[in-house]
Amino acid sequence: MMRTAFFKSAAVIIFCVSGLLSFNQPEDKSFLYGFLEQIYRQQKNLLKEESLYKKAIAGFPDMEGEYLYKLADVYERTGEFEKALELLEEIGKRFPSDAVSARAQLTSAWIYCHRFGEYKRAARIYKKLAKKNAGPWLKSSALLGAAETYEFAHKYKKALRGYSKVVKKFPLTQAAYDAGLRVDAIQNGNDCGGEALKLFTLNYRYWRAKKFNESIAVCRKIVSEYPDSYLAASAQYYTGFMLQFDLKDCESALDEYRKVLSNYPESARAPFALRRIGECYSDQGKFILRDEIDMRLLREYPGSLPAERLR
Repeated sequence: MMRTAFFKSAAVIIFCVSGLLSFNQPEDKSFLYGFLEQIYRQQKNLLKEESLYKKAIAGFPDMEGEYLYKLADVYERTGEFEKALELLEEIGKRFPSDAVSARAQLTSAWIYCHRFGEYKRAARIYKKLAKKNAGPWLKSSALLGAAETYEFAHKYKKALRGYSKVVKKFPLTQAAYDAGLRVDAIQNGNDCGGEALKLFTLNYRYWRAKKFNESIAVCRKIVSEYPDSYLAASAQYYTGFMLQFDLKDCESALDEYRKVLSNYPESARAPFALRRIGECYSDQGKFILRDEIDMRLLREYPGSLPAERLR
């Protein structure tokens, strides 16, 4: 069955590539690019994705910002965060009025905060985004991100004010739900006396030093010793993330991502865990299961960023 699927995919790719060489109409080429994109994502062929987006950037100047963002997403998924940041910042400078610019800045801030521990820099980006005349999803996400940077920097009063602002101004958003958990954690001591946050910070230091087994051990300690901490869901998610991308162990990663869904289904990490499960199935050649996961993601978390990327 896997061999048959492989030959079918190969035949479709040959057809699409031939079409790109022979079709002259931009709309025809755009359709084929989209078709190839789906195939390469299903196969998780990141090198092919990268090559495709680079060609699309040159071939579709009106869509350059979107394809630059997709290329940055490839680099983020492969752990090449410096490359991703370069492209995301280029998008912000060259396409400041486009919707893709706001998404690029939001992703940049997340990388600075969660991958490099540059909290001040991330906070500046988030606060600048929050001041823009944008929709509730962007504003609430930016305010939540800014408050999170304060908490990671141990500025709990500022963090509490930021989280409370999200809950008050955007009560019906996912960001408000997450902010409410953080308010409860800070006000009622559910942050475990700050110990969970200290461990979470240590996890990032180990990860940046490429000490992945040590980082995973810290994440598991957070989950086992501080299961009521709002950081437990993130620790569980990053355990799977490191197994998948850093240690190349998709089977073990699947187990960890499933724990996110079973133990923290309402957390902000749940849709991302579901997306990663689909990626692991693609790696294993289980494309039917992957498609089922994609449908579940759209059904259960329709407003999430992973769901938006599927559309």
